[in-house]
Order: sequence, then C-alpha cells, then structure tokens
Amino acid sequence: MNSLREIMPRMMKSIGLEKRYRDEMIILNWRQIVGEEIAANTRPGKISRRVLTLAAKNAVWAHHLSTLKEEIIAKINTYAGEKAVSDLKFQAGYFRNDQNENKDEDELPAMNWREVRLENSEKKAIETMTAPLADDLLRAKMKRLLSKEITFRKFRRRQEWQPCRKCGVLRPAGDDLCVTCAAEIRAAGRDSIRKLLRDAPWLGYEECARYIPCRRSDFAAARDEVAEALLTAAARDVNDPVALPLLTMLLYKAGPQAITEEMIANTLEKVRRKSNVPASRR
Repeated sequence: MNSLREIMPRMMKSIGLEKRYRDEMIILNWRQIVGEEIAANTRPGKISRRVLTLAAKNAVWAHHLSTLKEEIIAKINTYAGEKAVSDLKFQAGYFRNDQNENKDEDELPAMNWREVRLENSEKKAIETMTAPLADDLLRAKMKRLLSKEITFRKFRRRQEWQPCRKCGVLRPAGDDLCVTCAAEIRAAGRDSIRKLLRDAPWLGYEECARYIPCRRSDFAAARDEVAEALLTAAARDVNDPVALPLLTMLLYKAGPQAITEEMIANTLEKVRRKSNVPASRR
C-alpha cells in the first residue's frame, strides 16, 4: 500500500497542511487501519504531539486495548508511512459526535473570520487536493477541512500572524514557535539535560546551561526526574554500585572526588525511607 506521503498531492504540502491531512486521514480510515473488531469498539479522537486519544466502548475494552498498544501504534504508522503516532491515551466511553471537529476558530477573534471568502483558484486547489480520495464521504470531509484551514490562514495573514519557524503554522506576531513545536523543543531539551546529568550529576544550572541552553525550570524538572529514577534504582538494590554514588553526587552537587562517606550515608538514609530496607547495606 502506498503511504499517505506518496499519494498526497504536492499542493497539500505547499500550503503547510501535510500533518493535518495525515492526521485526518488516520482518523477517517480508522476501520481500515485497525480492523472491524477494534473499530467497532473504539473511536479515535485528536492527535496531539503524536499522542492519539482513543475512546473505548467501556473500561474492559480500554484495558484490552492497552495490551495491544504497540500493535495498534505499529498499524497506524505503517498506514501513514512514517511515525505519526508514538503513544495512545485511552478513555472509557465514547466522545461526543463533534470530537474531531477543528476548534481553531476558538483561537481567533469573534469578529468576521467567517466573512473571508475563498478565491476560485483556491477552490480549484481544494478540488485538486481531494481528488485522490475515492470515498465520497471522506472527500467531502476533507473539502470542508481544507476550506476552513485556508480561510483561517487568510484571516491570520490579515492579522499579520507569522509562520512558526519550525513547522510553518501561523502564530500571532512575536511568537517564534507554535505551541506544539515549542513544547517539542522543550521536551527534547529536557531529555538532553537528563542525559547530561546521568554523565555529570554534580552540575548545577549555570554549568548545565553552558552546554544546553535551557530555562531554570526545565533544568529543575529534569534534575528531579533523574533524582527520582536513581532513588528508585537504589531502593530496588541498595548494593547497586552505580545508583547510590550517582544519587549522592546529584543531591550534593559534588564531583566523584568530593563525595564523602557521610554524604553517602545520608543518601542511603533517604533510600531507606523510600524502600524501608534493613539498616545494614553490607
């Protein structure tokens, strides 16, 4: 089967709606992707930051689907021809009927966006972009979606909105990144901070920022996550030769040569309180 990227008209990409088109096609072709049984007991919601919210018929089905998560994600990404979804969020009970409707109009002023009119050339472009869709209902859905998206884009340009420097989505003037791209970049930064602290747990914010530009709040959150992971590992095995020293260096912001037996003992006490392990570690 050809991927969405292969069958998508080039014009769709040129106006910056490739991701939106891909996500809508996943939702609209849900039955084809997951099969009759799963489709009959689920209803796909919005895809946000590569997380698909999936409503299940009931709690039993939600649990069953959680055991099939990796399989479902693989089917979605095979259909899309790329990594469109990285996780599923399950909810028991169906969404309301308008779950997949675009809510972008909520971002816009109540004034006159509906007064924006499409040019004949834009209407023809929509016809061209939806022509590959054989199903009449899907084609009608995409026409409505594209008409709304292009209308919003025209309205936003009139309001002097600027493209996100990463994905091209229009954002209010002064915003360098859209909300989604900003969140993705911050998440990637926090991942880099965690990796750095695994190698050099004694680093403080100022030292870390020399290597990885970041907000102080992101550094603190990443540091807390590393501390919790090391604390859990040490509580699981107090004789772990790695976790306890790393945790000590992290808590005291002290390098390998600076940590003392007293520091290690104090850290071990924190581990004991978490795990209720016996007092003696040897």
